[in-house]
Amino acid sequence: MKEPNPNQEALNLQKQINCLKEKESKLYVERIHLTRQMELLCIHNETEKQHDYIPGGYLDREQFINKVVCKICGKVITEEITTGYFQ
Repeated sequence: MKEPNPNQEALNLQKQINCLKEKESKLYVERIHLTRQMELLCIHNETEKQHDYIPGGYLDREQFINKVVCKICGKVITEEITTGYFQ
């Protein structure tokens, strides 16, 4: 008679996790494909301005980043980076 594996539950969960990882990978590729199609088809009529700031350091200059981003597809339409001074 065969003894039950004491770690059988963990092995079953490992199989389920591996199956989900495979599905996740396929869904990621499909999501990227659909996102690229959406960016090509979108007319970018709803936009918003975003402002970012990256502080400078001893050897790095500070950066002011101004972007215009489509609200629907998230594509960056224009981006302007202005460098400042050393801190």
